[in-house]
Amino acid sequence: MTNTPTRISVAEAERSFSEVLDRIRDKGESFVVERDGMPVCEMKPTVRGKTATEMIEIFRSLPKTDPQFADDIQWARDFMNSQPAYLPGHEPRWDDDEVE
Repeated sequence: MTNTPTRISVAEAERSFSEVLDRIRDKGESFVVERDGMPVCEMKPTVRGKTATEMIEIFRSLPKTDPQFADDIQWARDFMNSQPAYLPGHEPRWDDDEVE
């Protein structure tokens, strides 16, 4: 939820700290806490990542891979490893004297 932060004084933040936290958590509100009219800090919802349990459920919900998939990946790796690292004539030049 994108919103303009509500500006509150330090005294108001102290008096209603629990309520402010509830509004942040439940409604996604943001607050700028001010002292003497100057912003001191911003209070806003955190960005929460996925828990391990949630990630496991996501992976379980994905389509199953083809039984041949692992063999195909191994074939591709073996093929790539059998090729030269660089095309002839395109090897990297490490000597600074040779670089233009």
